[in-house]
Amino acid sequence: MQIKHAILSLLGPLVVNLPLAVTADAPPTPYFALADIGTFNLSSLNATDARNTAILTRQEAELLPNRTTQVRHGSNLRHLVRGKEISFSTTANGTTHNISSFMYHFGMAGVMIVKDGEIRLEKYQYGNEPSFRNQVQSVTKAFLSTALAAAVAKKKISLSDRVSKYIPELAKSAYGPVPLQNLIDMTSGVVEHNSTSNPDLFNDIYPRTDPEAVLKWFKTFEKVAEPGQIFNYYNPNYYVLSLSLTRALGEPVQDWVTKTIWGPAGMKYDGYMRVTGAGQVDGHGGLALTLQDMARFGLFVLDVFIGRGGPRVPDRWFQDISAASTSTGVRAPGAIDIVPHSGYQTGWWTMPRGGKKYQLGDDGGFAALGTYDQAIYIIPGMNTTIAMQSSYPVHYPDLFWYGQQFATAASLALKKGHE
Repeated sequence: MQIKHAILSLLGPLVVNLPLAVTADAPPTPYFALADIGTFNLSSLNATDARNTAILTRQEAELLPNRTTQVRHGSNLRHLVRGKEISFSTTANGTTHNISSFMYHFGMAGVMIVKDGEIRLEKYQYGNEPSFRNQVQSVTKAFLSTALAAAVAKKKISLSDRVSKYIPELAKSAYGPVPLQNLIDMTSGVVEHNSTSNPDLFNDIYPRTDPEAVLKWFKTFEKVAEPGQIFNYYNPNYYVLSLSLTRALGEPVQDWVTKTIWGPAGMKYDGYMRVTGAGQVDGHGGLALTLQDMARFGLFVLDVFIGRGGPRVPDRWFQDISAASTSTGVRAPGAIDIVPHSGYQTGWWTMPRGGKKYQLGDDGGFAALGTYDQAIYIIPGMNTTIAMQSSYPVHYPDLFWYGQQFATAASLALKKGHE
């Protein structure tokens, strides 16, 4: 009893000051404004503050309300088995890093390495988890390229077709006579008219609900070179490509991606694709998926090389990318400064090869790359894929080079383990 009285004497002041229970006579006194419940929006966070980048990368669907659309996983699941974890070091920006140090210094939210179907590394930071979808920037282009290739194989579209065939609204514009092949290779020769009064693509044009809004803007673009003459990594090329594919298919791009990639690849989770206010998939960025499903896509492509199916695309589609068969001249490895040491071919970056030291291209490596060093490396000669998700707050071209050095070091470690 003495203990009980002692406890009551301690709790007494607390109990007296608590708000009264709800009664018919008096409502409770709230600790907060009831109207504030659930009203926090991630768009209120400063996107340039490094402390916010990881959560914003994972939550773009909330940052773009009603401007994303789902791609669905099916009942087929590609199971991933655990293998022996590898350990290695790599030199980047003049410093030698182990795996954890590299992830820390270059803002990697997740890294996954799968060889011969076995997970050899899966590591996360910044609160990232296997079920979390991260926005992977221009890695999206490799998915659109693969979806387009599936449509080419079904004879629903041809890369020799001109834009005007599918988007007659642009027939008299600079884009009208451009073949789709030049869009996918970033050699359209078309750019935005050089004017300081041009509207902002993401904040002004894309949010508009008018389906003609983006096309009206594209009509103001100008021709600066014949198709194929210059390389200009330009996002609107893939918007035009995405819209052309939509028109050719007669169905939404996201549904086609679900049927030709997400389902047959055995993805575990749904993904989403960014759309405009008018519901058009822009095709050049905004895809969000989990790290594991990035690896599953890489394995799906590797299936082509080991004779286990893979994407149903034209013969030698991926073999030609692996061989860098057309990424020559203005698109050759080393000729493009935005991704050092890499070439460009149909939505993928081809890797350097034939040097004095081992390079990823020596094993036919190629990659899907996005701003901040989002990446899916596919290395057919080693039956290996390396997926990387980044939460780095700023971008500069050398990030891609450091990522390539990391992937190269991982490949060498895997090789050494099989000697």
